[in-house]
Amino acid sequence: NEFWNVIEKWRFLTNNNSYDGLLKKYGNDYTKYKLSGNIEYLENNLERTLEEIRYNTPLRTSLVVHTDRVRTPGANTLKAMLTGDGTNEASSPYHAITWENTNRDFMALVDNFDSKTLSVQIFSHSNEKYNVRARVWLLDKGEYKLTLTNTKNEIISSKNINITKAGDRITFTLPAEELVNLKVE
Repeated sequence: NEFWNVIEKWRFLTNNNSYDGLLKKYGNDYTKYKLSGNIEYLENNLERTLEEIRYNTPLRTSLVVHTDRVRTPGANTLKAMLTGDGTNEASSPYHAITWENTNRDFMALVDNFDSKTLSVQIFSHSNEKYNVRARVWLLDKGEYKLTLTNTKNEIISSKNINITKAGDRITFTLPAEELVNLKVE
């Protein structure tokens, strides 16, 4: 529903929690996850998406002449997990982060973001570490600390970065086959 999409954007851009109760009821699954921390919202959404794809795979792949016409329910949740923005419009200006120099082994879940902080869980199925570039879009200009930690909260790497404009690029080395948490604060 477009109305709730607007309210969701407003909520996360302003950090105003006045309508969180309504968003937990009517918001999309990514919004419900962000507000509650309950990963089941994302898991259930992804399962429904997989069921839809499995139902008639050729209709969504080999039988399609123009792939831009293929609609897959749940695709916005995947986009939200990767970028922090689940807006239905592909050209939305509200991405918290976008990625460069990644491959199909790359997975990310944007946990939290506002104008001062960003937190993303990242996993690479690659058997080798590699450098990733990310573009941050919603952080205010200023000095930040970028920290990469493992699941034991041990620091893998840490560095100071300077954000001068929306879309600034940050780089870090992503370890192989290890869940890490990227924090910018």
